[in-house]
Amino acid sequence: MLSRALRFAPPAALLALAVGAAGQELRWPFDMDVALSSTFGESRSRSFHAGVDLKTWGKTGYEVKAVADGYVWRLKTSPWGFGRVAYQKLEDGQIVVYAHLDAFAPRLARSVREEQVRRGRYSVDLWFEEGELPVRRDDLLAWSGESGTGPPHLHLELRNADNVPVNPLLHGFSVEDSTAPTLRRIGFTPIGMESSVAGRHEPVSFGLAFASASGTYESSEVVEGYGRIGVSVLAHDRGDVAPNKLAPYRLRLFVDGREIFSTTYHQGNAYSGDGHHIFLDRSRIAPGGHFNNLFIMPGNRLGFYESPTGNGVLGWGPDDGSVHLAKGVHELGVQVEDVAGNSSWGRIRVSVNADPTLGPLQLLQDGDTVWVSTLVNDADDGELQFDLSRSADGTTWSAVEERTVRVPSEVALRAPAAGPAIWRARVRDGSGGEALSTATPPDADFPRTEIGVQVDRRYFADYAVLAMRFDQLLRSYPRVVLRDGSRRQSLTPRQQGLASYSVLVPLRPDGGREIEVAVLARARGGSTAAEVLELNQQAIGPWSDRMLHFEGGSVTLIVPGGSAFASLFPQVDPIDVESAQGLVACGSGYAFGPDGTTFDRNVAVVLQYPTDTELPAEKLGVYHMGPGGSWTLVGNDLNLDQRTVSAWVRRFSRFALMADLIPPEISKLSPRSGSITASRRPRLAAQIADKGAGIGREEDVMMELDGETVIAEYDPEARTLTHHSVAQLRPGSHRLLVT
Repeated sequence: MLSRALRFAPPAALLALAVGAAGQELRWPFDMDVALSSTFGESRSRSFHAGVDLKTWGKTGYEVKAVADGYVWRLKTSPWGFGRVAYQKLEDGQIVVYAHLDAFAPRLARSVREEQVRRGRYSVDLWFEEGELPVRRDDLLAWSGESGTGPPHLHLELRNADNVPVNPLLHGFSVEDSTAPTLRRIGFTPIGMESSVAGRHEPVSFGLAFASASGTYESSEVVEGYGRIGVSVLAHDRGDVAPNKLAPYRLRLFVDGREIFSTTYHQGNAYSGDGHHIFLDRSRIAPGGHFNNLFIMPGNRLGFYESPTGNGVLGWGPDDGSVHLAKGVHELGVQVEDVAGNSSWGRIRVSVNADPTLGPLQLLQDGDTVWVSTLVNDADDGELQFDLSRSADGTTWSAVEERTVRVPSEVALRAPAAGPAIWRARVRDGSGGEALSTATPPDADFPRTEIGVQVDRRYFADYAVLAMRFDQLLRSYPRVVLRDGSRRQSLTPRQQGLASYSVLVPLRPDGGREIEVAVLARARGGSTAAEVLELNQQAIGPWSDRMLHFEGGSVTLIVPGGSAFASLFPQVDPIDVESAQGLVACGSGYAFGPDGTTFDRNVAVVLQYPTDTELPAEKLGVYHMGPGGSWTLVGNDLNLDQRTVSAWVRRFSRFALMADLIPPEISKLSPRSGSITASRRPRLAAQIADKGAGIGREEDVMMELDGETVIAEYDPEARTLTHHSVAQLRPGSHRLLVT
């Protein structure tokens, strides 16, 4: 039970929200009541959210006023990102960012317009010195809009004098918030080949439900695990005015009542060059989504964390983690706080226990007697409960013998034969961990049919897990043999079901470029199957540059030194790719693993196109598949001599070469051709759509009026190109051209 003594009071900084960091009074930029749709530290596709988003309830055009005295430091316009954005430097050196604006106030707009005309393009970036555009508190700066990315809202940032974003809710801004955060799930990430949670090596999560009796979020599960484990939490907060899910401010992890780790989203290098480290701060765990990690992954340089014991990793079993948990049941507690000091608790019990193991079940029939033997072991128990049973169909089982056995040992016994049967041995330890092993004697009457086998691969940093499923029962465990240069090694799989097994394959940099894994199986009817696959043993790490080749040279991975956060063995598997979204697939696609691997610097994915392709090389690009199955262009650097197309990426994904053969479509020209407009300053606009690569550069969209290029704003989300005339047009006909 979590003690109430562990509930922390809000930090002193939260008790004075009326002034900024240097004592300057700040106001919200809106005159209306403020409601937040996003808070500081939320997840974005490539970085952290560096400010707060103010709701405008689906509308644009609200007055945006200066929060304090200062001057306009920077004005920028772009079709992407912040859209129209104003930067104000305050008298105390702090910087305020107002983004996604619909329009600038007249004196700001004049400066922007002059620069756009001078450069002949919509996107400009203007910087000002103190005294050029002074601003007083309450002065009108702009009107709220939806320029750049996202629906109508105002993005507001507060940066310190070093231009590092800080949490605005800690420095002069506050909102009504009496609502405690909501805890949804707790996640666990096994770290290393010897680690597992609930019998799995990949991250796993468990749901939490609010218990009104205790006022905490609880799980009825007792999670079994062993090895080195990282804990994560899925949680959100809400304000009082709007129902939007907001990011928590602080998260704490406790083990048996002792705090071992905390994360506080206040400020840090996450917003000044290391924003991509969000992939180290957050883990995608299914089901759920993006979990906040309560441990430090290798290479993480963010400044959010505090831990009296190290990196927050729990050592479940052997004493090699930062926090060693002895065998038995422990209580994990998670506290989640918002900036206003509201907090919620979650708890879950974990059982530290190594599962027992069973070797292949050996059967030897001698007349009316069957001799049965197997090897039994357990890393942290001295005795196990052993039972032997048999079945005619694998559904109904008859007990043959039960006994307590000491480990490690070989269990050997005899039983009367009773016709064709499936034999099953099981062992259980006192914590509920178990293992099974089945075998079937040779059966001359059983059909000798070809064995169907499916081997699924799951890649991790320095090992792979192979999941093997067969369409019929085997005589015993399949054999798994590694061929690594001159080395030959047999691995013992772990049986998961009557016809399913898994095996861990270690990878080592000194074992040769590739390792061959052979899976050999024999069915009860005598038929055999063999499946052979290869795994890469070329390592990358935070050392010198590496260039790795896969699939006979069709795929190349270029890894500059310092790109990898830690040592790992990249893997590449071919995948089938179908034409979609107006794109034409060119050959196979490739899944890069370990899945979700992220890099400190971009790495190059180089794909070679087939010699017999009829697709024009200049229209090929490297695309990656998003979570929803959609394809996005990531690069199209073409090398005709080597027949390759390459892209620089930050994360592993599924990549494919695809061709965009369909030109963009232009429609809904306004005013319509041949129409008459009474306004001499008409709004000129066009609708633009593209089903392939998309439009990623402003210079790819142009508007000309009477043969001269005009300043037109492209909105990639609305797919529109718009020009608002400043000068009056002469009466008569005019020619509008959109390219």
